[in-house]
Parts: sequence; C-alpha cells; structure tokens
Amino acid sequence: MSRAALARRTGRIAAEFGAFALLLFATRFLAQGHLLPCMDQECHLGGIAVDVLANGVRFPLATYAPNDYDNGSFFSGLLTAAAFALLGRNVLAAKLVTHVFAAVGAVASLYLLRTCLRELRVEDRWARWAAIAAVVIGTAFAPRVVTTVSLVALGNHAEGAAINLVLLALFVTRRHDRSAALTATFWALVGFALYVNKGTFLAVLTLGAAEATLSRHSARRLTAAVAGLGLGALPEIVTTVQRHGLGWVNVLQKSERNVQGFPRAALSSLSTFADGRIELLVAWALALAVGIVLAWRSRSVATAVVAGFTVFYLAALGVMAQGGLDPYVVYGHPLLVVLIGLTVAVVTARARARWGPRAAVGAALGLSAVVLVACRPAAVSWDPGRVTALWRDRAAAACSWRLAEGFAREHRAGRAAAGRTQGQHMIARCRSLSEPEQVADCIGGIARELHWRHGAKVDGGEAPGGLTETERL
Repeated sequence: MSRAALARRTGRIAAEFGAFALLLFATRFLAQGHLLPCMDQECHLGGIAVDVLANGVRFPLATYAPNDYDNGSFFSGLLTAAAFALLGRNVLAAKLVTHVFAAVGAVASLYLLRTCLRELRVEDRWARWAAIAAVVIGTAFAPRVVTTVSLVALGNHAEGAAINLVLLALFVTRRHDRSAALTATFWALVGFALYVNKGTFLAVLTLGAAEATLSRHSARRLTAAVAGLGLGALPEIVTTVQRHGLGWVNVLQKSERNVQGFPRAALSSLSTFADGRIELLVAWALALAVGIVLAWRSRSVATAVVAGFTVFYLAALGVMAQGGLDPYVVYGHPLLVVLIGLTVAVVTARARARWGPRAAVGAALGLSAVVLVACRPAAVSWDPGRVTALWRDRAAAACSWRLAEGFAREHRAGRAAAGRTQGQHMIARCRSLSEPEQVADCIGGIARELHWRHGAKVDGGEAPGGLTETERL
C-alpha cells in the first residue's frame, strides 16, 4: 500500500471514529441518559488510575484485577489514567474510556460490512448506502441492555465486544495479503487479546476455524498462525498456571450454574435483549438465515466469519445466559446488526436487478425506515444535566475497596513479605496508596472481602491491631 493510500485510509478511519463517537454520545449519554447506571464497582478503574498517576505501575498485574478471570481491568485502568490526566478526575472521564471502545467497535462493524459487500459483489450504490444506514441505525439505537452495558465503566463486556469486532475486521480485510510473518503477528495479537479479555474466546474459535479452513493447503501459514497464537497467549498461559487455572475454573463454574436454567434463562435473555419486541427477534433470525445462505452459496469468507461468530455466540448464550438484563448479549449485537445490513443490501440489489434503479431507491428508503422503526429507542429523555453531573462528580470517580481483594490474592500467591499475615499484608498495601480517602476505602474493602469470603457472615471480634481511629470506622 502506498503512503497516499495509507494516509487516505487512516483519515477515513479517524473520521468514522470521530463521527461514531459523537453520534453514540448523543444517542446514549444525552438522549438516553436515564439508562446511565451507577454501580459501586465502576470506580475501581478510577482507583487504579489514581494510584498509577501518583506512583506508576508498582503492583503485580493480577493485583489490579477484581477477580481471577478479569485481566482487562489493569489496561482499562491505564486508559482511565490517561482520561483523568486529560479531562480531570470525574465519573464522565472514566465512562468515556468504555465509550471509546464502543466507537472503535462501531468502526470495525462498518469494515466488516464493507468487506462482506465486496466479496458478495454488491456494487449498487443504493444497496451499499442502505446497508451502511442499517448498521449506523442499529448501532446508534441499540437495545436498552446493550446501551446500558456500553455506559458502564467496568473494563469487561463492552470492551471485549469491541476487541472481538476489531479482530474479525482485521482478519477479513487483510486475509489476502498476509505473509507468514504477518499471519504470526496477527495471531499473536489474538492470543494477547484472550489474555486481556476472556470474552474474545468466541473470536478465537471463529477465526481459528476460518484460518484452519483457509490454510489447509499451506502448512507454513498454519504453522505461523499456531506459533503466533502460542506466543501471544503466553501471558494467559503463565497467569493460568500461577493461579492454578482459577480464572477458567470460575468461568466453567459460572457456565455450569447458568446452564441449569436453559432454555428459560436463554429465552429470557433474548427477550430482554430485544426489548420484548418480537419483530426484532424475527428480523435477527431472518438476517442470520440470510447470512448463512449467502456464506454457503457465495463462499464469502467475511460473511462466513460474521455468520459463524453469531452461531457460536448463540450457542454460548445458551450456556452462559443469566436471564433478564444479561450483559453477555452485548457480544452478539454488533454482528446481528451487520447481518441486518447485509440483508438490506441483498434485497435492495435484487430489487434493482429485477425492477430497475427506481425500485432500488424505493427498497433502500423503505428498508431503512423499517430498520429505524424496529430499532427505535424505548424511551428518549434528552437531559444534558445528567452528563454535567457526571462531569462534576469527583468523589465517585475513584475507589480502592476492590484493591483489597487483589492484595489478598497477592498474599495467597506467596508475594507478601515473610512473616506477615494476610490481614497485615493487606493493611500495609492499603496504607501505601497515595490519598487518605483511598487508604480508608481500601481498608474498608478488607472487611468487605472477609464478609464475602465467609459467606456474607463475619464473626464478631476486634479489628486488626495497629489500625488508626479513622481506619477503624
């Protein structure tokens, strides 16, 4: 690729990112501010950011994780630190990190769509514009559960969904011109993504199946893919060994617990996912069927990847569904939106082929209107005051009570000073934090951790010795 072409592509990506960032901010933060959640866990990333800004990265990475299977909190904490440095410490700055991921995922969705259309040889201008409009509408006016999850600064589900989209888009857009070195590099990125966010497991499965199919006649490329994946996943392998597999064990235990509710929980999750609209469920099912047929008949790799990921996602949802307001649905929504766009494009293109250009215009406009009606927000409450309140809220932007759990995990891993009990280690670590408020919050987190570890029941008794009067409160 020439420098001029690279500059044009970079400029286009930047422009689309900026447009989606503004659009999603308007449709989610401003128009649907009533969905803005207030969770006591959101400030954890802010707590990481505050300590990193004051002292740099000084704890083992596992210490920053709120649990054994969530490694992404550290990286989201670094991004939150950058947001605090640029915008000041406030809740809105913390939430904008997740918002950036959502905008990146939206851009990747467009690239997935364009690659599918190119491989399907859909060249009609109105068909392509209608497909893009469908994706923009479906993304901007996502169902309530998807919008809510995208407004939560936890560093897990929304970020994992965006990473999946980027990996899928990179694979399908560059699959024709990847040498063995680039193949290894890409799969190293996939492996590292699995370490950062276990929600990328579906992307690993989908891309693994696609790579195995495409490289079945090229041992060199297949070897490069396996080697790259192993190298990129090395941090995950080391972490899994160090934690005796606890991260994946927790995931499996959650699956075993949730699968007992199948199919009731899965149906409940899907119904809530679609805002209780049967027409939206029907549209998704029809779009998936169209995608599968198109992938089979045209041998389009991009379409097969999109449809295949969606099938894997639905299978996983049957195992992991919690029912009701289920954050796991966020992983499948962008791909369903792309499939809706493909269906709109194919119908519009066939209308042109059969009845002429005017029919294509009518089909494009009509289908865009149908998508808008199907994806209409359940409620709109334009209230900039909510955003202003988030901007002014400094107190709720950072907390350190979840770091106490990380310090306890650090002690159990044998990384504490010799002779210190777990309580002593946790208290010493908490006192090393940069602000008195964070110290007190972290020490309070010790009691909260004990309360949870003992089945929500802690025997009465004296507080650990050496605490100040303020720390005892």
